[in-house]
Amino acid sequence: MAGLARNGRIAEAIAVFSRMDLEPNPVTLVAVLSACSRLRALQLGKSVHGHRLRTTHGDRNIILDNAIMEMYMRCGATDTARHMFTIMTHRDVFSWTTAISGCTRNGRPDEAISVFRAMVLCGEAVPNEATLVSVLGACASMAALSSGKWVHSYMDMAGVGVGGIAGNALMNMYAKCGDMASALEVFHELPEKDLTAWCTLIGGMALNGLGKHAIKLFSLMIRHGVQPDGVAFLAVLSACRHAGLVDQGLLFLSAMGRASCVSPEKQHYGCVADMLGRAGMLEEAEAFVAEIMPGGLDGAVRSALLNACKIHGREAKGCKHLVDGELAAGGTYALLCNAFAGAGDWSLAVGVRDAMRRKGVKKAVGCSWLDPPLEQPTA
Repeated sequence: MAGLARNGRIAEAIAVFSRMDLEPNPVTLVAVLSACSRLRALQLGKSVHGHRLRTTHGDRNIILDNAIMEMYMRCGATDTARHMFTIMTHRDVFSWTTAISGCTRNGRPDEAISVFRAMVLCGEAVPNEATLVSVLGACASMAALSSGKWVHSYMDMAGVGVGGIAGNALMNMYAKCGDMASALEVFHELPEKDLTAWCTLIGGMALNGLGKHAIKLFSLMIRHGVQPDGVAFLAVLSACRHAGLVDQGLLFLSAMGRASCVSPEKQHYGCVADMLGRAGMLEEAEAFVAEIMPGGLDGAVRSALLNACKIHGREAKGCKHLVDGELAAGGTYALLCNAFAGAGDWSLAVGVRDAMRRKGVKKAVGCSWLDPPLEQPTA
């Protein structure tokens, strides 16, 4: 069963477990819980947890407990996983990391940061690289610069270097928080600047509107002998998109096919279409999609062009042809509905709302995070 799970044959592993005529031991339960996690099979996972409670009579097995908590986190049952974490009598670094990464993955970055602070302050376990990457991801997702600096201070105090995955995560956190000066400092401290590090920095420049700096970094990366891949080209195209550098963006797209072994994919074409739309070249964007982009309009591109119509004041009726398909997010439906309503075309506005209800689309509710300054961690 463990062999099937390790080789990706998850459903078969669970089927073998269901046919067992022997009492499963903790190793077996860990294997089937791993399969449940990958299949998001919450009900079966609950059954395994119930079996563990019925048969162990209070005996604790930290590896099995960690697997149960991971299963709940992977299945989106965050509250149950947090309760499991709270009642564990002994927790190791994997327990803490599972709680932090699970909260980050399930949209609770503030809880992930709180758990990390508790981990550092209580001293029950020492964070490893996976722990740091998870909490830095939480800080990045909510642009919590103070919390991210607190984590960085802990890394310095604990003698954790900024190399490898942790260094890239730290740089990404600073970029997502808008502190490109600190991101550059981390980049310069990296002992080895691999393709991921270059892409992270270029993407950060793009995100913060520093398109010309991103292009210079891309050229510098090539001069250092680092061969760009599709992610690198997407980062520099995104930089051109955000900075309105249309001519440079088109040059980079053509370079992918001519001077590089990387072939443009749908996301690259979509980025260029969005770039043209943001620059007010709406007809050119639609012609580009129709002539070049494989598969034509998809949800993300359709939504980008609708946003461009709104930004550049195109009449709502002029965008109606873009609605004949799926949109990327509920916010775009709401944008379109407001555009029709503002133009006085209430029948089209009501039609968009009806489509949202029929498809079960909901606009995400906005929220704000407070990130107060934190005291520096102490040894």
